[in-house]
Amino acid sequence: MRIADNGFFPWFFWAIGSWKGTINRLPYLGALALVVLLLVPYTLLVGYLHAAYAYPRESGIPVDIVYILDVLRNKHISSFSMLPFMAFSVLLDAKRLRSIGALPWIALLVNLVNFVRSDLDGLIGNLLGLLCLAYLLVL
Repeated sequence: MRIADNGFFPWFFWAIGSWKGTINRLPYLGALALVVLLLVPYTLLVGYLHAAYAYPRESGIPVDIVYILDVLRNKHISSFSMLPFMAFSVLLDAKRLRSIGALPWIALLVNLVNFVRSDLDGLIGNLLGLLCLAYLLVL
């Protein structure tokens, strides 16, 4: 599917919602950038819901952005709240891997490693983070 044939948003929904097909590097970067732009308000919304209901402040002080960011930084939020964006990432990466001639199942494996890495601290977590960064740079 091409952007010029159908328009950006139908192409984007195909890119994040279908396992089939290939995608070139520039459209992949554009779709990935849009997913990251959607991830920011989603993360803040999840942080707000956790800060307001799961970890409320003492004595009824209202929730502000500083407290939301503190809840997000201290890993009070489960990694499972980011599963929808992991699915988008797997679909985009599978298309990109298919277009460069690699097996699309590598996308699932690398995203699972990245998901597990988010809960690891220390040297192993850092090395897995570098591995996932190198993977993104190759794509």
